[in-house]
Amino acid sequence: MSSSLTLTRTRTRSRSHWLPLEPLHQTPNRGHSFKLPKWPWFHSTMSASLLYCNHDESIVLLDLPTSIQEAQRSSRRPRSSAPLQRPYPSTEPRGQKRDRLLASAPLHHLQYHVTLQSQIREALHHIKTHYNSAPWCLPRYCPEVESFDSIPSPVGRLTLLPTAASQRYSNHVPIVLSPAANRFSSVASLENKVVCNGCSIPTQLSTVEGHTFLVSPSSVLLLSSITAGMPAFTQATTMLLAAKVPNVRIGGFDLLLLDPPWKNRSVRHAQTYRTTENQEGDPFAQTVHVVSDLLAEDGLVAIWVTNKPTVRAQVMQAYEEIGLHLREEWVWIKTTTQGEPVTQLEGIWRHPYELCLLFRRTPSQSALKRRIIAAVADLHSRKPSLKTLLERQLPANYQALELFARSLTCGWWSWGSEVLKFQGEHDWEPDCGRPEIH
Repeated sequence: MSSSLTLTRTRTRSRSHWLPLEPLHQTPNRGHSFKLPKWPWFHSTMSASLLYCNHDESIVLLDLPTSIQEAQRSSRRPRSSAPLQRPYPSTEPRGQKRDRLLASAPLHHLQYHVTLQSQIREALHHIKTHYNSAPWCLPRYCPEVESFDSIPSPVGRLTLLPTAASQRYSNHVPIVLSPAANRFSSVASLENKVVCNGCSIPTQLSTVEGHTFLVSPSSVLLLSSITAGMPAFTQATTMLLAAKVPNVRIGGFDLLLLDPPWKNRSVRHAQTYRTTENQEGDPFAQTVHVVSDLLAEDGLVAIWVTNKPTVRAQVMQAYEEIGLHLREEWVWIKTTTQGEPVTQLEGIWRHPYELCLLFRRTPSQSALKRRIIAAVADLHSRKPSLKTLLERQLPANYQALELFARSLTCGWWSWGSEVLKFQGEHDWEPDCGRPEIH
């Protein structure tokens, strides 16, 4: 872990914020410009998404939409849902039903969550004491004309049937985008193809069907499942390395970030994304050899898991077999604008927090480090971008790959069957031509 942040308080718009004085690592500008977000106190060496963190970075207050905007180095804010003002009404079992469920749960599982919930309470109390500002989030872009869910998502309805366009690129040659217009016959023509934006400025790709997607600077995307995309990935890495495309180098990835589609009842009912039970094979199992082969010697693996003990056990066993050791545990506690958990903290059916486990090849000489990250919840199933926090543990010129990605990240490779899900032009605030930083 790098040295602790030095914090100072600055006041803008009658609000107090803790901002880091020590610069956070960001991808070099390479001589190009990028536009400011709306907040006037943003500076290129600061992270606008970090509203507060304590001296050892074990307690963090993060603004979720801003973390995504920063990760994509975008001048636009992502479309968001209105921040939750009050916790959701409780649907938890009570009385004898709750007692029976507790009695049937493994004791070690209950003890783990009791300890975790105690740390979460302490962290929320700490933030409330030191972050003298409300709400716990920045202004969001929430159009009132139409809701996010009412807007068609062409990627979510894709069929993987062969098309003339997809057959045209059947040899898996990577597609290098230009800084200007990039037009394709259909979204399907991009399937199982590596698409590279080698420029340090954003670009767009559009289709004859009428869809337009925003592509982050210096990013590489692969719209594919893990198994179907492997031939294109293998050929593209070889060709891009030979062509000396920026952000592609030999030696493996310093960071592998995974968010597998674990079995999840609420997600299945909402049909937010395809979960494990309606896919062929186990998506996580398909990535184990990928992690083993592509991780740099001193690389970092970060994986989101559910609160089911079987999921955690599956990850621990699979990674132990390939020589990875659990080093840290990051807990995202979903809060309201007033810093309250969105659901009952001691819930049995639903926990208001999600876990991200961090692994390295070398075991730690100290106890497992746990970080509590508070963030006001956003769109259903959308997680905060951890780029700002993760890259403080990575080398300056790191290379990152996200698996099961549903959006892009500036300077990263993003691979997933829904990698363009949140990249549609309608998913972002209209470009108002705000001033640029040179």
